[in-house]
Amino acid sequence: MVIVGGWRLKYKKPPKPKKSDGKKFKEYRRRNDKLSQLGYAGYAEYLKGDDWKRVREDKLRRFPQCLLCERVANQVHHLDYSHEVLLGLRPQLLVTLCGDCHERIEFDGGEKRSLPEANAELRRLAHEAGLTRWLNMVKQHSAKRRSGKKARAKSSPYLYAAARRAAEYQERIRREAHG
Repeated sequence: MVIVGGWRLKYKKPPKPKKSDGKKFKEYRRRNDKLSQLGYAGYAEYLKGDDWKRVREDKLRRFPQCLLCERVANQVHHLDYSHEVLLGLRPQLLVTLCGDCHERIEFDGGEKRSLPEANAELRRLAHEAGLTRWLNMVKQHSAKRRSGKKARAKSSPYLYAAARRAAEYQERIRREAHG
């Protein structure tokens, strides 16, 4: 329980991954490495940052309903943690979900799923809901990824801002090392 401004707020803390799950969560470590390259200290800082807020708001504005249950969406799930997706350059790999559906795909009986497991659960639920068009799009992305083809990122203010931030971060690290 947390007290904020005199209000008692209950929140459910997500369970921490077990240490034995090292290989299972390699996608999350890779994500954090990519965020570090973009100048973020970690995922929590990224979620609080302007880039994610802009990408998230844009996705929720364009797709206000949960993909699975059609209730009001309030969360956005990453299907992939490439630089392009993290910066919002590939919005088709971001999915709007309600909190309940997002928790259903991210957790299995209180245990956090890896990204591939969460995406497999999302595909399973989408198949049950008859979302064949969306499933075909995801298959196309998976086939391109397996074949080694990379999607070309279009020039974007997100990309320029991220590159600028990464350069500033590297400059700061260089100054601290020599300073």
